[in-house]
Amino acid sequence: MGRCFNKYGIQASAALAITEEVVAIVGADLRGVLLALAEVYQHQGRWKEAAGLLKQLYRRAPEDVVVRLSLAELAVEEAGDKRSCQTAVKLAEGVENESELHAALLLYKAVALHRLGLLAAARDTLTAALRRKKDRSGELLRAIRYERAL
Repeated sequence: MGRCFNKYGIQASAALAITEEVVAIVGADLRGVLLALAEVYQHQGRWKEAAGLLKQLYRRAPEDVVVRLSLAELAVEEAGDKRSCQTAVKLAEGVENESELHAALLLYKAVALHRLGLLAAARDTLTAALRRKKDRSGELLRAIRYERAL
């Protein structure tokens, strides 16, 4: 499909809900298709298949914030055990609050830190996520504030 679009100079993209709070724009390429399939698997409760696709994407591009966010969400929301929370924290390592995607990744890092019992670190992460509010959805900001209150 991507080759056909490229042949005719078409730049196709779609909005894909990565988390409840964040939507990412994906192209008609391998990354976009695998991300969409991983989200479909998540909605079907097929966590292992979703994780497999996301890990494949992460190996290809470990700096991809969308992939890191999707993996962190899967680790925290679906697994939620100590090892998964440690993975989510590691995925958000070195992330600054540059965009809505980065802020959402910081949110999942904070949730993982909270579940690991590192409350001060979780609070500090959420405070950093709240420093920039421009171009952030109200839903994401409310989720960050709620988690910080917890």
